[in-house]
Amino acid sequence: MLLNMELKRPFYRHQQIELPEIKMDVVHYVLHKCRCAKCGKTVKAQLPSEYQPGYGPRLDRVAFIRLPPEYL
Repeated sequence: MLLNMELKRPFYRHQQIELPEIKMDVVHYVLHKCRCAKCGKTVKAQLPSEYQPGYGPRLDRVAFIRLPPEYL
């Protein structure tokens, strides 16, 4: 049986959509404290202002998008 190629038409299209693999970017800080040998006062290191505790802005947005509508 020969097919007439002029009459050939697509009948179905299929797409598979996938997110790319996400690699976490974790920055670990160790803050130290020490006691002054002269006055005895304890001094603690401060976390830089651009690195506040919690999630970064991109992860924060993803978590917000995934919230159920009743929480928005």
